[in-house]
Amino acid sequence: MFLLQDLKKILGVLLVIAIIGEMLLFPSVANFYGCLMAVVAYIIFQYFLKTAYVLRYPFSFLLFFSMFMYRYLPLIATLLEYKPITYGFENPFTTFIGETFWMLMAGLAFYIACPIKKDFRNNPIQNTLYQMGFFHVHPQVFWCMGFLGLAVTTYSLGAGEVETGDVGGKFLNSIKYFMYAPCLLAFPSLLNYKYANGRWVYLYIIFIVLLGIASNSREGIIKPLGVLGLLFVLYLITEKVSLKAIFPIHKIIAYGFGIYLLLQVFSNISLAILYNRQFRESVSRQELFVKTWETLIDSQKMERLRETKERAQEQLLSYQDGWTENYLDNFMLNRYANMRITDQTLYYANQRGYGNIFMQENLYQKLLALFPNPFLRFVNIDLDKDALRFSRGDLLYGKGLGGYRVTSHLGDGLATFGYWYFPIQFITLFFVFKLTNWFSYYKKETIIYAPFALMSIFGFLGFYRNAGGIIADFGYLLRDYVQDLFTYLVVFYFINMLLRLFRRN
Repeated sequence: MFLLQDLKKILGVLLVIAIIGEMLLFPSVANFYGCLMAVVAYIIFQYFLKTAYVLRYPFSFLLFFSMFMYRYLPLIATLLEYKPITYGFENPFTTFIGETFWMLMAGLAFYIACPIKKDFRNNPIQNTLYQMGFFHVHPQVFWCMGFLGLAVTTYSLGAGEVETGDVGGKFLNSIKYFMYAPCLLAFPSLLNYKYANGRWVYLYIIFIVLLGIASNSREGIIKPLGVLGLLFVLYLITEKVSLKAIFPIHKIIAYGFGIYLLLQVFSNISLAILYNRQFRESVSRQELFVKTWETLIDSQKMERLRETKERAQEQLLSYQDGWTENYLDNFMLNRYANMRITDQTLYYANQRGYGNIFMQENLYQKLLALFPNPFLRFVNIDLDKDALRFSRGDLLYGKGLGGYRVTSHLGDGLATFGYWYFPIQFITLFFVFKLTNWFSYYKKETIIYAPFALMSIFGFLGFYRNAGGIIADFGYLLRDYVQDLFTYLVVFYFINMLLRLFRRN
């Protein structure tokens, strides 16, 4: 029994337990609809939870997995915190029906974009990328990429936010992910070669996690561990390892308790980081790290911070009173499984009206803003990008711009396009899956994964969490995809050129 079959059973058992618990503890028609949403999401996802899909389309599968988890996790996560899935909701039926239909639409797009057939051929783009060396990187290049990304990340900690029009700053910002390149060397079989110096990789990972704490960034702590964890899972699937071989039955409880403690540790670190964020602009990174550490080991201060946080969460505001993202206590789950954001954005979409002209005009402007200023000037378009430095969530909320509030795909899409949103979203999903599939190359009986995609793997998992709405899909298709490939290839060839010169000398 392989890992995916084990996972399918575990997800099914957890779902049944959660539904029973939800109906016993919080019986209501609205909560029943929430259970149905989770059931539909599970049925669709388990159909694709097969080795063929994961191995052929690992990066598109992660995109689809994030869509599934957003509609599956809320039922289980809220129950663990003794809350109903409708905690704080004001439009539960619209929310659950809309998100269920969204999952059906996503499943159809994935099915069409990711066919499973024996005679699989690479397209001309994949062949061209393969000839350019896109699918093969020497270990020395990984380390050079890693130190380059590390240097850029360290520099950006003191450089501040990148300004509009700062081409150099944007370029540097776009290659920060190179910092995770050495993580790939922990699983060299994914790259189809051997590597014996794994201990240096783990020391490097520990260092960049500590750097995340020093930078006062929760994402900086989670991301390297997330990259390592996803690479580990992909390695297990490629090697056809059973879950029981890693986690024997008699150790499941111990491992579960360990994961719970780890989540508590991350929750405490997050609390300490948020408290010390007030000092971020006035002290050095070293001093900020020391302050964060001192807060973390001060048990009395941490207890006061927890009490303050609990009191703030007890003040459950209605949407009429203001914007709130209060749903789950755990900050990681609240970021990836906050179904209340959909409910809230649908509330404001109803207030503004579906197919709202202001949302359409803003989307048009943000689409134009995706293109470089020289191109816009060439086609005689005058656009002030600084005037667009607010989120789609801010605009939907309509009560103050510049807060960078997140939004849901569903709420943002309906507010912008009305019910035309669904066919538009379906088309964008299809092309997002198709383009992402090109990060795998098929050679005889071997599947080769692009190192670029492997070091960016955590981004695929989080792509469809609550953030910018459908503009993120358009941004990926119109600019980010090509821009990321271009910057990667530029750095890749530059490092290889320097290494060749170094070897000659």
